[in-house]
Amino acid sequence: SHGDGGRVYFLEDHNGSPPGNWLVHDQHAGLSLGSWFGISGKVLYKTSSAPFRSELACLRLTSEEVSETADHAGLCRTEFGPDTRVLDWSDIKRMTQQEVAAMKESLGITPTYNEKHYFVTVDGEKSYGGGVYFLEDH
Repeated sequence: SHGDGGRVYFLEDHNGSPPGNWLVHDQHAGLSLGSWFGISGKVLYKTSSAPFRSELACLRLTSEEVSETADHAGLCRTEFGPDTRVLDWSDIKRMTQQEVAAMKESLGITPTYNEKHYFVTVDGEKSYGGGVYFLEDH
């Protein structure tokens, strides 16, 4: 079994060119949204419920890399308080190219290929068919 049996959402920065072995759910501003199992990474989250556009400073990464089976939402709340939630892909889709670039710079997200995974949710769901969403900057 793969933990909960599905693929966890994540993102990676691929500079808009994901590798051929990637199952791409969506792309935005160079980031690729994928889902897989047996991976680890940091959780991307926001520390307040304030309107997203004015709150770039509220975006954070967990201090430690964790597995896709970890309680991502619980980790975020433990590390940064009860008003924290895992960042959703819909939040990222609302960002401009410039805002995504600023987020990547401030959080140290750089282009990698099958290396750096950042866990997110999609429509509030951690996983695709029971998996977990992540992203990577390609």
